[in-house]
Amino acid sequence: MTYPETADHRAAEQEAGRQILSRATEAKERGEGFLELRIRSGYAGRWLAAVEALGWRLEHVGYVFTYRGWTSGAGEVNRVDGAETIGIYLFRNASSSGGGVPRA
Repeated sequence: MTYPETADHRAAEQEAGRQILSRATEAKERGEGFLELRIRSGYAGRWLAAVEALGWRLEHVGYVFTYRGWTSGAGEVNRVDGAETIGIYLFRNASSSGGGVPRA
């Protein structure tokens, strides 16, 4: 099911993309061998190609389903504010063997 795109949705996607590309660029400049990105489902598609254009190669993808903001009492969940699927993307630096030690 698709939902109408709103200005808030577009702004959130642009901010997510800015953060994704910033992390990828900084890791590349540090010469890291691998990059792990956790991206909320629905925001990843167009940004994954942009990360690869920076010199990363997608190696593996996993997904987790998680709840956001729940309240509980007496050991029971009373209300769940939402749920989301998170993609965990592992990239390899295409210009290195990936054997480097991360710098602090």
